[in-house]
Amino acid sequence: MSYFKNAATLLLLQALLCACSRAAVESPTLPYVLNHSTTGKTYYHLMYALTADNLLSVERMDHAQFVANGGQFEVEIKQSAFPIQAPHCEGNIILRMPWVSAGNDLSEKYQLYSALTTLVDSAKGSVSVALELNPYIEKTAEGIQLQYCNVFFRHVYKQYIPHVKALSQ
Repeated sequence: MSYFKNAATLLLLQALLCACSRAAVESPTLPYVLNHSTTGKTYYHLMYALTADNLLSVERMDHAQFVANGGQFEVEIKQSAFPIQAPHCEGNIILRMPWVSAGNDLSEKYQLYSALTTLVDSAKGSVSVALELNPYIEKTAEGIQLQYCNVFFRHVYKQYIPHVKALSQ
């Protein structure tokens, strides 16, 4: 009797493992990563490669203007090349770097800004950026979509965060 019980358990385990393996292979890979804060809020992050094909423009300014603007700038991305649908958006996607007050270190933001202006000017290469899809998203049966034409560079503690991994608490 115990032989049949063990054999049945093994068959059940084998069926479960096969089903899990099939699900892992057949499940579509989401283009975004979910991270949760200590308060339980869900954040949607996306690593996105900006290229000459999808980056349409970068707001232009010199270093003094960049500092005066608190590191805030905008870039325009071709909506048809963006991996998250934006059905209510009639134009392209606006990607914004948030403003920070004077006295904050802007060096990493300025390096990114310079890399993006170089990309537009040269029309060569790519720049990978971390994006924060919140707060302008809504859940749908297919996943998520943008409510508007806006997304942000990932920005926490007054700094650009160049990855989509969870932040250590």
